[in-house]
Amino acid sequence: SAELFEAVENFATPTKSTAIDARETGPASRESGQGAPAFDEEDFRANFGDPALMTQLIDAFFEDSGEQIVQAEKALAAGDEKGLREAAHALKGMAGNFSADRALRLATDFDTKAREGNLDRIPGAFRLCRQEFGRLGEALEVFRSSLKDGS
Repeated sequence: SAELFEAVENFATPTKSTAIDARETGPASRESGQGAPAFDEEDFRANFGDPALMTQLIDAFFEDSGEQIVQAEKALAAGDEKGLREAAHALKGMAGNFSADRALRLATDFDTKAREGNLDRIPGAFRLCRQEFGRLGEALEVFRSSLKDGS
């Protein structure tokens, strides 16, 4: 699955900025996502088009994101900065593949804090990232079902 995401990263060109916007990271939006969609279905379809490829990417997301979340949790508990950097970077790449702007911004923030080695600020960034990946997973599950239905 990691190879699939790497190939897709090289193929797909992100269409939106990954800069963290203060409006997106304020207290209310941190918890709720402000009701914004977890990912841009139209952009995802435009980038990948083929339902079989999209299904394969979604399946890989479920396999790999869970592994990276667990890796990050273990690394955080152990104070393993290298493990945190690896997990954060992998999550950032996954979010970018799905036109998931909020997940990408939060994963980028987590990645930045992990690269800086700021262990005091990493738990909050990781918590927000993990929550948004949960929300993204729910949205991708619904989307995958629509692909099977031929929508």
